[in-house]
Amino acid sequence: MMMRTILSAALLSLAAPLLAQTAQVRPIGGTRLDVVATGQVTREPDIVLINAGISTQAPTATEAIRANATKMEALRAALRRAGIADRDSAA
Repeated sequence: MMMRTILSAALLSLAAPLLAQTAQVRPIGGTRLDVVATGQVTREPDIVLINAGISTQAPTATEAIRANATKMEALRAALRRAGIADRDSAA
């Protein structure tokens, strides 16, 4: 095992100069443009997408639909109180 480790290290040391060679650089035949930039923009968001669902279990479908409508209206009222106009929301 020790001999195998020594042999592996020797082979790697012989291969290291081959791996260290750099690529050949070719001259540029035209215009060269290098651009390096960093930027940051901070502003208040002007749009937000929220998906919400309401689920109700009731003895009949009609009762569940009515309960869902009541809960959805309460949700829309909460959105209006938060300053979101009806024209800016869809249900």
